[in-house]
Amino acid sequence: MSHSVAPFDPKPMKISVLTAAFQELTPREARDADPDLAIEEWLEFSREVGSPYIQLSAALHPSRTDVPAEAMLDPVANTLDLRAPFDEARAARVRAAMKAIGVGLSDLAYFDNLLVADDGARRAKHEFMLRVFDAAVLLETDAVCGFVGRNADLEMDPNLEMFEQEFIPLMREAK
Repeated sequence: MSHSVAPFDPKPMKISVLTAAFQELTPREARDADPDLAIEEWLEFSREVGSPYIQLSAALHPSRTDVPAEAMLDPVANTLDLRAPFDEARAARVRAAMKAIGVGLSDLAYFDNLLVADDGARRAKHEFMLRVFDAAVLLETDAVCGFVGRNADLEMDPNLEMFEQEFIPLMREAK
């Protein structure tokens, strides 16, 4: 049996700033009033610190999450605010800001427990992830970074089964 080995073809990593890093770069009141202002301010900040890209963080808005803010390490990481649909007009605004500021987008990021035990919370998180995928298409990025999580009520083997049933379909949607 012969095996062919593909030549090494390195892909440079896009060094970026994760927008969840500073919780209040753009105050909550300003972000809630203008959902895309925080993205523009993060692009400016990234340029100031010399980073050519941002990793744009999405999260359920604090008013819609199943985890109380006081229990979260980062309760306000929804730089990409998806309470309202992220449509072509919003995407055009963000793409124009990226072009004007000279900072690109490495990927979108949504770090939540997608295997949470509560069916309703899990369904909401999966629906949110689908909106993140849609935003990635509109923003012309080909990567979404996420977190699987686990069901704290289950042992390892049942969690692996749940991963197969719940997370694999999300990965198929991403394609």
